[in-house]
Amino acid sequence: MKLQFEPIHPTADSSFTLLHYTQVSKADLLWHYHPEYELVYIPRGHGRRHIGQHISRFEDGELVLIGPDLPHLTFSYGQPVGTPFEEIVVQLRGDFLGPDFWERSEMVAIRQLLARSHEGLSFGAATRQAVGPLLRQLLTAPPFARLLLLLQALQQLAQAAPTPDCQPLHAAPGGRASVARNSSA
Repeated sequence: MKLQFEPIHPTADSSFTLLHYTQVSKADLLWHYHPEYELVYIPRGHGRRHIGQHISRFEDGELVLIGPDLPHLTFSYGQPVGTPFEEIVVQLRGDFLGPDFWERSEMVAIRQLLARSHEGLSFGAATRQAVGPLLRQLLTAPPFARLLLLLQALQQLAQAAPTPDCQPLHAAPGGRASVARNSSA
């Protein structure tokens, strides 16, 4: 599989991209990367997790944070087109709220979370249960509320990051797109 660049465009009336899939569709991009952070929530189900050099399976849902330029495989990879498969994806640029936003003292925990996301982070059931409903609310919230919900979700992820409910995937060494652009998986 050839590594492909995915251009990301913010959702209308938003400073970030919000995607919601309810079934497996034919993917134009499989093994891909982009300069945005990506938060992926799969409420239930199973599949293959391939992020950077990390390959494993997920069962009973998934919640991962993928750092910029970290290659990853589409989470529904290998499942038949049309199969029910719910996935909520948030993609955001590091400067989506301005170049210095994460430097504010209130944002220190989220800034540390984003720094750790370069190796890929997988969150366990307790964090999925806490953050999942916030991500689901993003789908129907008006723009300002959607932004606040996203910040709240990121803060909850940041609070989980130093606990056993957050596992680094150690995906980055040699797996970053800057190193792997010409490689295949």
